[in-house]
Amino acid sequence: MFGISDRDLNNATHPGIYLVDFGASSVKNGPDTGEYFTGALFIINSGNFLIQLFFDGNQYFRKRFYNSWTAWIKTTRDL
Repeated sequence: MFGISDRDLNNATHPGIYLVDFGASSVKNGPDTGEYFTGALFIINSGNFLIQLFFDGNQYFRKRFYNSWTAWIKTTRDL
């Protein structure tokens, strides 16, 4: 696990598991997590299809297919 420096998640495409700890207002193209963007970002990339999963106690995901991103989907309720 390691951190990411680019705060635009559209640019976070290298496969891996990343620890992130930013103020939510400084993150571009991230899920709505409230005041903080702190948790684990998982990236799975197979070329034309990419998945980003974010865990901060809740779980969010989105995908990119041929350079078109979906909106973030929150799959768990607030903890």
